[in-house]
Amino acid sequence: MLEEIIGDSGIDASYLQIELNERADLVREDFSVLFENFGRMQVQLNMNRDRELLRIPADRIKLPPKLVRGLATGRNIEKAREIIGLARQQNLQVVAEGVETLEQLAVLGELKCHLAQGCYFSKPA
Repeated sequence: MLEEIIGDSGIDASYLQIELNERADLVREDFSVLFENFGRMQVQLNMNRDRELLRIPADRIKLPPKLVRGLATGRNIEKAREIIGLARQQNLQVVAEGVETLEQLAVLGELKCHLAQGCYFSKPA
């Protein structure tokens, strides 16, 4: 269905990013077929997930806002460092979601997180 939509719309599929979370049933059951098809279409697959699910192939993973919130006060730094390190070993980009303060952004910079998004940059549009 996605392939048909891409064909009908005429968009360049390499600019399309599909985001799944770890609770999606198809991720648990058919992730290899899904990833293969997305790769063939040049669609990027982004996954919200924790370190136990890093074995599922994707182009990018996201650090959830709940984890990011505690970074400025020193909470969650080791967990974030571990996830970012594992992602780097697999050549995955990491996106921190829910960045609200300069302090959070500074910690993410120290951890060498690739990208960040959140209200610190812009309110949701």
